[in-house]
Amino acid sequence: MSQRRWSIGELARASGVTVRTLHHYDQIGLVCATERTPAGHRRYTEADVRRLYRVRALSGLGLSLDEIATVLARSPDDLTTLRDLLTAQLDDLQAQAARAAELSGRVRALLGHLDRSRMPDAEQFL
Repeated sequence: MSQRRWSIGELARASGVTVRTLHHYDQIGLVCATERTPAGHRRYTEADVRRLYRVRALSGLGLSLDEIATVLARSPDDLTTLRDLLTAQLDDLQAQAARAAELSGRVRALLGHLDRSRMPDAEQFL
């Protein structure tokens, strides 16, 4: 047992997540402590920390916890599943960006009318 072990509080502080989040991840099977003390306290191993890092990284890319669980349920080297999820995520982000660009254009046009001290027509609002 030469590897470092982290308590739930230590891991929460080091990773920037709350203890409550770690409890939730444990409850849904996303990140579970590999070990328990005789008193039942969680002890996280280096492998658990790496898994938490993957969860946080995938979450930061916008994947849902269900999608992350799908990726992690497969082999860590299952590039196909991860590629498929990230491709779908990229498609969704591009669609959101297109919608945001369209709305930005509409708002700019409305502001242009207001800058010229004119009320936009009803159609321009739509």
